[in-house]
Amino acid sequence: MLKIGEVVRYACRPGAKAVAVENFLTSADSTIPLELHLQNLQADARSYKWSNATVQAIRAGLFEEYKEEARNE
Repeated sequence: MLKIGEVVRYACRPGAKAVAVENFLTSADSTIPLELHLQNLQADARSYKWSNATVQAIRAGLFEEYKEEARNE
């Protein structure tokens, strides 16, 4: 799981909706395959009409989280 400072770094990206980024990334569970999180992200983005900046911030955070998990294995 990403540390809160890392989550905030993504949430503060220009144009990103901070609450959406924080909520999505803090609830992401790295025991669930990345592909499922990405599918959920696309569904949420459509439902909530998130900006591209918000989606990209969340994607970047997810990829960092899974990269960290792979290093720790």
